[in-house]
Parts: sequence; structure tokens; C-alpha cells
Amino acid sequence: MNLSHVILGPVVTEKSMNVVDKTGQHTIYIHADATKDDVKSAVKKFFGAKVSGVQIIKLPIKIRVRGKHGPQIKRKVRKKAVVRLAEGQTLDLLKPASAPKKSKKKSSPKEEKIETSVKK
Repeated sequence: MNLSHVILGPVVTEKSMNVVDKTGQHTIYIHADATKDDVKSAVKKFFGAKVSGVQIIKLPIKIRVRGKHGPQIKRKVRKKAVVRLAEGQTLDLLKPASAPKKSKKKSSPKEEKIETSVKK
């Protein structure tokens, strides 16, 4: 499986944030076909953190009914993974390690003229 499709995003709930603070285990949503090895490799590649263990939880399909006689809507099968990191490792899910750095935009000659006239 392509590693860029494995991690879908962090689970941001009060319970998962408390677990991060107490034990250092991070909870993330993953692709339905992802395995423990895929999750471990993706975390190492994109966040640069060494993983000591992964637990996967398969969330059940939920059926919702809209209105009294409305259509039934099924939520897709989802998976989440609880990632345990090695000692001394941290994981910032909002800022991956391999994110491209933004370069400063070069100013145009018109902007330079305006800046020099303001400084005088």
C-alpha cells in the first residue's frame, strides 16, 4: 500500500488527548486496508519517529435514517490505530517532519521602489 494514503488524520477527542499526555500513545485514523506494518512505516517516514507498537481498532458500520421514511445512510468502515512510540520520541501530528519548507517570495521591482520611497 502507498504510505502516503495510510494516515488519514489524528483523532482529536478529549479522551485521546488525555492518553497522549499520560502515556504518550497517539491515536490516528488510518485507511481501511492498512496493516500494522504500514502504519509503523508511515509514521517513521513522515514524522521521523521510532514506533515501538501499534494497535488497530476497526470501527463498526453505523446506519443512520433520515426522516420518518427516509433513506438509510451507511457510514464507511473506518479504522483507527493507537501508536506507541519509543522512549524519548515525540510526535506532532499537525506538523509532519517531511513537510516542504516555504520559501520567501521575492519582491518585484515595483515593491522595492515603494519601500525605498517610504524609507526616505
